[in-house]
Amino acid sequence: MWRITLIANNIILILFCLMSIISVSPAYNRFVQYADSGMELPSPTLIALILRPWIFILPLLWISGSVFIWKKIKDIEAVNRNEILLGLTSVTIMAGMALLCYYLLAGVLPFFYIGAFIR
Repeated sequence: MWRITLIANNIILILFCLMSIISVSPAYNRFVQYADSGMELPSPTLIALILRPWIFILPLLWISGSVFIWKKIKDIEAVNRNEILLGLTSVTIMAGMALLCYYLLAGVLPFFYIGAFIR
């Protein structure tokens, strides 16, 4: 069961990264790829667009960390293993939510007038 939890953590983080890329895509399409206005993009949007191709490095690092944890917790008793997995699942969900919230904010800011003042 603990192996399934480790695999599910990686799948959860990959899904969060995929949703993050999808959430910033409308801003990329409108203001970068088909730029018809000379509007400057807010800083969070610029950072999100620059880091967009690199976002899947985080799940790759997460997978390598999971393999390391897999090897280390094989011989630990079940109670301690469950505590480690619970902490890892919490960190996975919190990291994914933080990433998604940032990319959602970065994707929405250029469409609002207030986004022009954030640099």
